[in-house]
Amino acid sequence: MQQEIRYCTASDGVKLAYALFGEGPPIVRAPHWFTHLEHDLNSPV
Repeated sequence: MQQEIRYCTASDGVKLAYALFGEGPPIVRAPHWFTHLEHDLNSPV
């Protein structure tokens, strides 16, 4: 299974990236000191 990276723009103009992966209810995870959507699934952190 591969994640899908999508983008949105907040009302103040900030651009945000988020990833979709798997099935079930959505989970929001707070980022840690190193966050990279493309590499996050393989990170041991």
